[in-house]
Amino acid sequence: MFQTLTTTMTSCRTRVIILLVTISLLVVLGWFQVRDKGFTSHFLFGEEYPDDPAVAFLRDPPFAFAFGDRMGWEGDPLAEYELKNTANGPVWVRALARSYSHTMLVNYSGATIYKELLTWNRSIPDIADQVDAFKKWFDPAPKRAQWHGTNAVFLVAIGTNDVMLTTAQPSQRMKNLKQSPRTVGHLYKAGARAFVFSSLVPFDRAMAGVNLGTELQAQLKQNIVDYNTILQKAVKSFCEKHHGTFCLLHDTHGLGTKVMDKPNSYGFKEPINFCPAYKESPSVEVNTTALPGCAGPVGDFVWRDALHPSYHFHKIWADDVRSEINKNLDQIAVAYARTPQPARI
Repeated sequence: MFQTLTTTMTSCRTRVIILLVTISLLVVLGWFQVRDKGFTSHFLFGEEYPDDPAVAFLRDPPFAFAFGDRMGWEGDPLAEYELKNTANGPVWVRALARSYSHTMLVNYSGATIYKELLTWNRSIPDIADQVDAFKKWFDPAPKRAQWHGTNAVFLVAIGTNDVMLTTAQPSQRMKNLKQSPRTVGHLYKAGARAFVFSSLVPFDRAMAGVNLGTELQAQLKQNIVDYNTILQKAVKSFCEKHHGTFCLLHDTHGLGTKVMDKPNSYGFKEPINFCPAYKESPSVEVNTTALPGCAGPVGDFVWRDALHPSYHFHKIWADDVRSEINKNLDQIAVAYARTPQPARI
């Protein structure tokens, strides 16, 4: 009897080992396919940098949408809606999705991590609302949007307004920041396994920061640094707790710093100032014609207005995110190749 029990336990352990190895292999093979073909579904949770929060849903081939305050929460997310943004051309996540073939892009657009910070309109969705909306429409995956753990990437880019609106409330700002990855944890429960977080761009160097004056601009700069530091720790903790995930914290702040330090190297002519005419004449596709009164087309400027980058910066942002995704997938492949595989039993 003892021998039978021992044999049974050994057999169970063998099955568990085989199961774990099989699961690990399937996950790695899934990331290999992403490296070769790219993600086919993109879900973005963020603020108006991605898309205008006044627009409830938007569409981009094959389809995309963003949540805002006009439509409420009952509309069909795959229907046609007016497209708007603050870049006068494709924003970074649209540029990223378009760089892959046969992709689906879904934008959830809000303003803050906590909408209670908004004094002008608290109906604009915060990140918790955005995640709830995702769960409503995409958990489980509908037939017309077949996403799964290794074909979909979940991108989070939020915090600009949280920093701007909590300058005198550092404790509230930190509370908000820590809440973001916790909220994203609900996406993991829904099956999400690939996450890309973006740090804040150095918008203290935009006219929105310059116009504050030297002292407040310096404070804003420090607030952004503090925010990004806490974000880094929060993302690290999130990724360590959620096993089997692909996690990337994109250094958007570092990228923005390099662009503004050497704008000519990236094809820009103006790193700080902007031409107001472009804000008054918004567009969602690239227009290389200079508007009257402007020193050049909007792509010559890092900033489309006092706070939002132009599509040209968004394109650089998208290219860098894709490059970092590929680098990390390569590292996964190398690490897997170097890992001794268990012997067959």
